[in-house]
Amino acid sequence: MRIHFVGPHPDTFISGGNSYNRSLIRALEQEGCEVLLTDMPSKGLDGFSLIDSIEFAKLTPHQIPEQCISLLHHLPSLYPGPAFLFAECEKPILDSFTYHIVTSRFMVDFMISKGYSSSRIVCLEPVVKELNVQQSETTPKVNAIMLNNVIPRKGVLDFLLALAEQRLPPVYRITVVGDLEMDMQYASKCTDLVRSDKNLSRTVRFTGTQDNGSVRRLMSRSNLFISASHFETFGMSIQEASVSGVPLIVFSGGNTDRHVSEGINGHVHTTHMGMARQIERFIDHPEEFIELHKSAQKYTHDYARSWSDHAKKICQLLI
Repeated sequence: MRIHFVGPHPDTFISGGNSYNRSLIRALEQEGCEVLLTDMPSKGLDGFSLIDSIEFAKLTPHQIPEQCISLLHHLPSLYPGPAFLFAECEKPILDSFTYHIVTSRFMVDFMISKGYSSSRIVCLEPVVKELNVQQSETTPKVNAIMLNNVIPRKGVLDFLLALAEQRLPPVYRITVVGDLEMDMQYASKCTDLVRSDKNLSRTVRFTGTQDNGSVRRLMSRSNLFISASHFETFGMSIQEASVSGVPLIVFSGGNTDRHVSEGINGHVHTTHMGMARQIERFIDHPEEFIELHKSAQKYTHDYARSWSDHAKKICQLLI
């Protein structure tokens, strides 16, 4: 079976969605599929097409092949914006697909709310990927990591502004790991704020993009994971942190809440100021932070466990 995968090359574009793509492509190949990578769909090709939603912006409905499946990692209309965005820009593209693969139950509900039949929606959550990090001995000092590209949707600036307003003593550390070049203007606002604030300049650092080995090392030195993202269709980095036993502080948006059992492996907040105040509480009440860390390391999860099962489901759709 031949599958034309339309999306960014998994080896050159670093993102959670592309990590998902790489694993799914590998599983499809192990099931005997021939997967061809391309950046544009084409009608008349032998086989089926699987199109990543990141490519929708450059497509028109007439470019979508007849035998075609969408892979919905994200839609711009999910993030606050013009009301017409879904109806005029996304729906005409989505209507052209035979099936839709989504990565969370949240996205299933979203698609159904937009009038799409559940029989045409297939939910394939990212398979849990344990980073096998060895957590440092629990200490009362907050040493947090944020693992995301520095772009507006990830809420980094909003969180930093809340921290600056709180004027917390510089007894905590936050390391922001992720691309600083995807939106350089936004990233500059974040780094400029940190540089100009006397407290943040002593507590926050940006590493830029890091390889998997470096991420594991940084995670092993961290005792708290922070996600300030306004919206996540799944939240792969949050998943990875959670199964590694790192407690979570997350902003409630999209599927983010799914990863947190409140008070057991972390806390969910509806404002970035609430997140900043949570950091303050951990500083003022270190015994609570230590207990949360111990509880998070014992927490168990019900994430998907097999990419092979996902590949088999896709193959069944194509029969």
